[in-house]
Amino acid sequence: MKQAFKVFGTLVLAVGIILQLANLKGCLYHKERTDFLKWVKESTISMSINELPAKSFMKQFPPPSSSQLKEITHITKSVIRLQNGLVYNAQINYMLRDNSHTTYVATLDDVQKWANESEYPWMAFYMTLIGFIITLSSSLLDLIGKQKKTIETNK
Repeated sequence: MKQAFKVFGTLVLAVGIILQLANLKGCLYHKERTDFLKWVKESTISMSINELPAKSFMKQFPPPSSSQLKEITHITKSVIRLQNGLVYNAQINYMLRDNSHTTYVATLDDVQKWANESEYPWMAFYMTLIGFIITLSSSLLDLIGKQKKTIETNK
């Protein structure tokens, strides 16, 4: 039973480490957020507010209160690029039916932070912690059991 307890703890610990690696590799990121970030960095056209990445963006970065939602048609951006083509900075805003634009609602830094948030930010930590506690408890129980046996044999 003690051995099964230790194996279970080690398996939970391994799952926690695998989840952490998956998180670091970006496997647990929100796809629509990373798609939106890719659009900011690579696309040269505006994005319709009917697309899934745009809807997700609008939840986090709502339009200014002065603009009516019915009037918004697209999300647009102003991008500053380096000589080598990399995006240095970007500012994102909304385009209205009359082709006017709202004030900027987000920057490239804001979008990058938002896109790099994991769907399950603490899951890997908790799995690793639970696995560690189970494994540590199992090891402590083994140690206590050995000490009891030593005390009993010395009597």
